[in-house]
Amino acid sequence: MKLVYPVVFTMMDRGLLVYVPNLDINTFGNNLLDAIEMARDAISLWCVCQEDNGVPLPTPSEISEVERKEGEIVTLVDIDTAKYRRMLDSTTSAMDIGA
Repeated sequence: MKLVYPVVFTMMDRGLLVYVPNLDINTFGNNLLDAIEMARDAISLWCVCQEDNGVPLPTPSEISEVERKEGEIVTLVDIDTAKYRRMLDSTTSAMDIGA
């Protein structure tokens, strides 16, 4: 399933705090690129776990609906749970081979 969720980036002393309001989860990145990648990974993992447990995924909010404080960056991050599952499966298979 492909979805796009809004995320909020807050500058910290040594990187960016990432908050995903629709999922009420946080992650962290060392720089903006890292923060986007960490957001994509956190959202994908959260969604795959929810799907595995038969829990419907929340409908993403419109970016205009996301509250922001001064200095925060609000943007969208896309995910593809099918692609993420394939990546997890290939990682697991590679770990099994090395065991």
